[in-house]
Amino acid sequence: MVLEFGPSMDVMLAAMQTATTAMREEFLNERAQLVTYEQTRIAPFMTSVGLERPAPSGTPDPLRYEDDRQQMLRRNQSTVAWASRSYAQTAADQDKAVASATAAIEGIKIVRKGHADLQKNIDDLSGEQVVKLLKKAKSDLDAIRGDLQKL
Repeated sequence: MVLEFGPSMDVMLAAMQTATTAMREEFLNERAQLVTYEQTRIAPFMTSVGLERPAPSGTPDPLRYEDDRQQMLRRNQSTVAWASRSYAQTAADQDKAVASATAAIEGIKIVRKGHADLQKNIDDLSGEQVVKLLKKAKSDLDAIRGDLQKL
């Protein structure tokens, strides 16, 4: 069985590694773009141009002008705080995805090496040893599947 289906397993594991590596790279790219996106999103609210000036002379109701100005400043600060919190959560989610993809890639490498060793040494192993190695490979693949499901 190991010799018959070994090449197919090699192809499947190589494809899993390639796909997971591509996903990891995409997560890293998205993570890098988050900073620019967040800065662009909050930039209009970071400025207080015009809001620091007192009421122009001749304003019919300077107190209302001042209240409106203060309210606008508070809105801007609230928007920046909300956007920053949203960015932090999104960045944390991206970091978790990158970590899961990295763990999956490392697991696939271990399974690939173990499978190659199994194929190379199949004639020297007893039936019990082969079963033990296949069970280990199955548990490793289950762990990889768990890492991939976290994505």
